[in-house]
Amino acid sequence: MDQPLLQRRGAAPALMAGVIGLGLACWALLPNEQVRELMSEQGPFEAGTALAYALTAVLAWMLRDREEPAALFAAIAVVMLAFAMRELDWHKAYTDLSMLKSRFWSGPYPLHQKLASAAVLLPVLGSVAYLLRRGLPRVRQGLRSGHPAAVTALTFLITLALVKPIDSTVNVLVDGHGWVAPVWLPPLNAAIEESLELGLGLLTALGLLQHRARRRRS
Repeated sequence: MDQPLLQRRGAAPALMAGVIGLGLACWALLPNEQVRELMSEQGPFEAGTALAYALTAVLAWMLRDREEPAALFAAIAVVMLAFAMRELDWHKAYTDLSMLKSRFWSGPYPLHQKLASAAVLLPVLGSVAYLLRRGLPRVRQGLRSGHPAAVTALTFLITLALVKPIDSTVNVLVDGHGWVAPVWLPPLNAAIEESLELGLGLLTALGLLQHRARRRRS
């Protein structure tokens, strides 16, 4: 019997191909200015990405496995909520500088901002450490057995590693080296970056559904 689509090993790469294809289609078919509006911080892609993260945080708790520690699904929910807040720029909305920058911590910024930021970031960092410690061995084992959720987790990590370089490369070349970018490149860069970020939330939801389906079968 054929496997359901979500349970195929290629589901995660296919999902990312579709999301990136959507971004590229917007870039190819729409004027540059409209692409910038779609991919801007107030645009529908950013709003959709933040919503996807928030809904995935809820989904993580709804689909929690009673045989797994609740901390696992709580950690996923915390990280997804942190991604949503980052997408909404809350990491710099209440401080004089983004709490994600090292200069914020080493610079002469108000102590109460640093204490509040630490209270926000420490649970996120703890959740990330917990997921890496618990999840990476299981991902390696799952990849050896060809489990689709492990492929999804690997796709997530690869996507996450690509977001920041794609986000900053053009800006570094333009601002730091005086390079004059062709008019089509910044919209293309934004379309790819925003597509990857949207994909992170969708990949997490896919992985949760794949894990749930496997546990039900077993």
